[in-house]
Amino acid sequence: MKSFIILTSVLLLCCADLNAQTKRPTSIGFGISSTLPFQMEYSDFPSISSTPYLNAKFKRHEILAGIDFYFLGPKYDKTQYPLVIGGQGEYRYHFLKSDKRHNLFVNTTFQYVQFQNGCGLFARPYDYSNKYICNDAFELKNKSLINTYGVGVEYNFYNRFFTYAICGFGYNYSKVKDLYNHPLDNRINWTAIVRLGLSFSIYKATKEEKCGI
Repeated sequence: MKSFIILTSVLLLCCADLNAQTKRPTSIGFGISSTLPFQMEYSDFPSISSTPYLNAKFKRHEILAGIDFYFLGPKYDKTQYPLVIGGQGEYRYHFLKSDKRHNLFVNTTFQYVQFQNGCGLFARPYDYSNKYICNDAFELKNKSLINTYGVGVEYNFYNRFFTYAICGFGYNYSKVKDLYNHPLDNRINWTAIVRLGLSFSIYKATKEEKCGI
């Protein structure tokens, strides 16, 4: 988790400097997205994730930060299939002004998650312990940092709601250990994602604020 916090902090600081002329956000809001992964190795992601997040726009620049929830297994049995939680930070650059009905943007996203997998159909939290799941020799502990770059299209309605779709491609850097914390492998796998989302602007700057008056 420390790696995610450090990388996200660096990302936010770099992006904040991209638009130093804007002293305050032009909009602040929240949203939710879902990420469908297409990976070279099945261990890249625990599953499809759902991500509630906060976002801030600085004219054509946008920063997002949220928590990834990986809903695994039957909802009625969270003892055998507990929730896996990760996190992500994202930066976007929009090609058009925010009041346009349609917009195009490029983005980069960092996601961090740690989990167990390798035995059974579903992943489990990193420090999960249940000796009845399977033989220890087949269970692995993964720490994954996923960095993707993509393009997206956004649709604006009522000037407050935004729906979008993103296609991205990047890499997953993972550290793998056995259940006794013995290092097994450090690897990099190529990965791709499709992300769908909806956001809502709580605060939008007036024209006077945008012009710095």
